[in-house]
Amino acid sequence: MFATTVRPIKKIAFFGDAEARENDVHYYLAKKSAEILAKAGYTIVNGGGPGVMYAASVGAKEAGGKAEVVVIDESVNMGENYEGQYEPNIKIVDNIIAEFNYPDRLRRLVAEADAFLIFRGGTGTISELGVVWAEAKFNYGKHKPIVFVGEFWQRIMDDMSFALAMDEQERSVYTIVKTPDELGNVFKSLV
Repeated sequence: MFATTVRPIKKIAFFGDAEARENDVHYYLAKKSAEILAKAGYTIVNGGGPGVMYAASVGAKEAGGKAEVVVIDESVNMGENYEGQYEPNIKIVDNIIAEFNYPDRLRRLVAEADAFLIFRGGTGTISELGVVWAEAKFNYGKHKPIVFVGEFWQRIMDDMSFALAMDEQERSVYTIVKTPDELGNVFKSLV
């Protein structure tokens, strides 16, 4: 059972693969999810990079909605693996927030959003998930909900529930949707 929250939801953060391309399923899922949520009046927030992040901004803007990014200040040299200054993404959003390192960027993304969508991704997505999932458990009842988008998440979450010492609250702060069309009903149930 997916737990409701008393927290009002206005901004939804998208976390996922910076390497996703237009023909990838998770790119499509992010773009379509952003379209649906932006049309419903939510602001879309992401880390300012390519892939799932860019797909989220594009989907929001194509739907006539708002998109915001949280990036690391361009004066900071983050090295070649940092993807959060993707110029096409930066150019189309309504608001840009700059922080000075990865932990501050993540903290700000978490602070800006009222709910989180998790798409297929790598270690960055795992670190983001760990932070938001722990925060959701600690703030249960006033938590920021987590929605995993994609059919493959069911197996991952079933395996984690079996292998880890997770209690009912940890399992109830998230839900899994297979398609973007399921998101509307999920967010209606939270308000």
